[in-house]
Amino acid sequence: MILVTGLNTYLTLRLAEPLHRGLGQAGIHVISRVLGLVLLALAVPFVLNGLAAAGIVGGALASYDDAAGVARRSLRRRGAAGVGKRGLRHSSRRRRTRHPRRARETPRESLRGGRPRARGADLKTGISNSSCRHSSSEMRAVVAGICRRLGKVYGPVEPPEQWPVLDELIATVLSQNTSDANSSAGYEELRRRFRDWDEVRRASPERIAGAIRQAGLANRKAPRIKAILQRVFEDRGELSLEFLRGLPARRAEEYLARFPGVGPKTVACVLLFACRKPVLPVDTHVHRLAQRIGLIGKRTSAERAHEELARLVPPKRVLEFHLQLIRHGRTVCGARKPQCPDCPLLDLCREGRRRLVAGELADSPS
Repeated sequence: MILVTGLNTYLTLRLAEPLHRGLGQAGIHVISRVLGLVLLALAVPFVLNGLAAAGIVGGALASYDDAAGVARRSLRRRGAAGVGKRGLRHSSRRRRTRHPRRARETPRESLRGGRPRARGADLKTGISNSSCRHSSSEMRAVVAGICRRLGKVYGPVEPPEQWPVLDELIATVLSQNTSDANSSAGYEELRRRFRDWDEVRRASPERIAGAIRQAGLANRKAPRIKAILQRVFEDRGELSLEFLRGLPARRAEEYLARFPGVGPKTVACVLLFACRKPVLPVDTHVHRLAQRIGLIGKRTSAERAHEELARLVPPKRVLEFHLQLIRHGRTVCGARKPQCPDCPLLDLCREGRRRLVAGELADSPS
């Protein structure tokens, strides 16, 4: 304190004459006031310390320190918050206040208790809700769980008989928009009436339609079959597609997709069953069950479902996943009246848990 006072006196004497010439009497007056305030601010803590040490003022120093600390913390908060168009921004504490709209995003209560299920709930007990986004690894775990459970109910999957690629393609075209029984009957009648595929290629669409009448939509499918056979003959010089077995799956898909009436499902069936390539067909059963379980969105189209499910189902489980979901869709998870109480996937199924919470399963057949 004595050093500061001495320094102030020295500077005043040393700079008095130059300041007087440069600033005049008014400038000297202002500077004197400023220096006096600085000295006062520096002297107050020393005076209070002396009084506290003497026991005259017990709490004065503590009160001063507390007030100064509050002031410094307030300035730091304001400085960190910054200044916006409307003045000081809200402090960090206030910015963390939960928005009213966020309250609706709170996950619903789990079925096993009253406490809310956290986002990213344990997939062993199901997919928590539609708004929850799970990683691909978590969804693959769900796929593996589905295959295991359905395997215990329906038994292991046996790969079907491997037909020639062209035979599989024609049979799959006949299976479009009809039952397996009808498409099989149409295929058998087609092979009975015609000696080989070349004879079918040279026949009229009317003759072909007459042979496949039992498969349904004969007038639409007959021209497609004839066009496919003609295209294969022009491309390859023979009626055979066995070369597709040696192509990468992507190139084989691109080749088959060029034929009229051949969509993603037909392409996938041919490559999976005839070529044993891990390409997942999404038929009506697979599409419906994948939506109900929550593997894909409720409004995901069948075409889009091929892409999304291809990323979730490991190659080694493609055939098993496809056939097991078809079995389950035909026996338990029907399109109109799913038998949810008898479903081994109930705790994994988003739609099944919704129906359970809503009380819609009480009257379901057991």
